[in-house]
Amino acid sequence: MKQNSKNINRRSFVGKTGAIAAGLTLLPGSFEVSMRKKGNSLFVYLINFTSEMKRPIQKIIPCANIRIDILINEKVKRLKALCLEKNLKFTSKGNSISFVLPVIKDYEVMEIKLG
Repeated sequence: MKQNSKNINRRSFVGKTGAIAAGLTLLPGSFEVSMRKKGNSLFVYLINFTSEMKRPIQKIIPCANIRIDILINEKVKRLKALCLEKNLKFTSKGNSISFVLPVIKDYEVMEIKLG
């Protein structure tokens, strides 16, 4: 049976994946976040719109050391920042994981391998 990927926004995340977004702490309001589950992977997409006050946007301002906390009802095997091509260290406590994204320029995708 083929498993289709699911687009998940923050509101509909509960119940569709067995996980919920607990919070994206220290994340500026200029970020867009979406999540998707495909097979045994959960993908967290971050788009950085942080820029100068000048419009239209001409330069994205990178952000560093962003702490992200996610409640998740499944065991996490691995966490990787795909654009950075780097496995990230994370801590598990109860049914949540916490990690720090070292830097995001304009776009980042984190793959959370479940199982």
